[in-house]
Amino acid sequence: MGSLHPTRSRLVLALAAGLAAQCNCPGPGKLPPWDGGTDGVPADAGRDAPAARDAGRDAGPVTWIALPGLSERCGMMAVEPAAVHPPLSFEPCPDRPACRQLVADWEPNDNGYRVSASSLSGYHDGERGHFVMGRPDPMSEVRHWSIVATDGGEIILVVRMPNLDTVGSGCLFAETVIGEGHYAMRVLMPDRSERIFGGELTAPAATLREVARYDPRAYGDGWISYLRVGAEQMAFNTTSYRGYRVGWDGSIRRIDRADGTWVDTNHPSVAGSAIVFDDEQARNHILVSEAGGPPVDLVPPPAPGAEPSVHYRTDGRTLAWLTGFDRIGGGPFYYERVELWASPFAARAEELSPVRLAVMRNPGVHAAVLGGWGHAAVIDDDAAVIRFFRVSDGHETELRAPEGTTWDGFVSFIGPREVMVSAGDMLAYRSGHSAVMFIDHTALEPPL
Repeated sequence: MGSLHPTRSRLVLALAAGLAAQCNCPGPGKLPPWDGGTDGVPADAGRDAPAARDAGRDAGPVTWIALPGLSERCGMMAVEPAAVHPPLSFEPCPDRPACRQLVADWEPNDNGYRVSASSLSGYHDGERGHFVMGRPDPMSEVRHWSIVATDGGEIILVVRMPNLDTVGSGCLFAETVIGEGHYAMRVLMPDRSERIFGGELTAPAATLREVARYDPRAYGDGWISYLRVGAEQMAFNTTSYRGYRVGWDGSIRRIDRADGTWVDTNHPSVAGSAIVFDDEQARNHILVSEAGGPPVDLVPPPAPGAEPSVHYRTDGRTLAWLTGFDRIGGGPFYYERVELWASPFAARAEELSPVRLAVMRNPGVHAAVLGGWGHAAVIDDDAAVIRFFRVSDGHETELRAPEGTTWDGFVSFIGPREVMVSAGDMLAYRSGHSAVMFIDHTALEPPL
């Protein structure tokens, strides 16, 4: 078991390909209405394309403003996002019932990259789904756009940010995440500190504000690894596997045990006042920190040698996790048997109602799991299949990736009706062969 498991390697490659696409976004594009620098937007050392209009749209000039406290070269957001980008449109998925897919009808860059969906982050409030996507910046070959949108096509936020290989921008946008009606993004600064910005999905884009600053040196810790956001708080863990709680008041507090010792955390998930995460050190507990308190067991090992892992996210309504039995070798990921479990969410172990849904076909607990709206989804069969379960009765629906593709590694969100997924070949973001799909799972399930 010394080599990387195929499923894990595919997830790593998919993420790496997505980053590579955002690194290199040259290519001509249809240009949106823009004021050509009247608000002080720099010319990116002469590499920005000239301003023009997008496919003949007759909207007036739009204003880009710098993110609070950052230079314009670092990142700019559109004051009126809908004036920058037309509403997203959708079409039926080919050869798949009860499915619609995003129409990326703008020009690709030279690598064929049109769109990437940040499937690490999505949220459904019961009425609308929200997600993050990236696309080439039609005004610049050294920038790309990070967009927050809804499953109905509404554009919520547009930020112009430097590509990873941009020289002299002075910053690096690391990620944009969504949860519980809020969004957050983190930016790495030249002095190695990180700034966290946030806002409400229903508020005007210009209300995006800086929430907190994190300096790894001040905490004697590593950089932020995973950031999660909720209505009451944010949470992140670092590259050193320490967990932190971030208040909307800007406070940052490490999640420690009652005796003050640190906890090896990974994969935090925010649900109201609770933060759920893996105990990375022991690899055999799922912990919860409720209302700022010390972490306690939420899902303890069900049997000797069993190791549960809440790998990735819950929506605060449904909790799903994998449990490995009888670890193979000394590595932390492979087991003789791996089971998928789920329960309606609760922040106390005694209030959970665990149900075993399936035995996984792959022997690792590293597959991405998402619980949401009474369902659980997990990638299996080397990313060729999403196994989708209704928790109440255990009904399983298999969602196979289109022929010649795999699922891009994660499920963006689960809603009461649709599940959002992305598929593509292993170089999907570079080749342009990718699809962002919204599948009506209720049409594929028998009535209760």
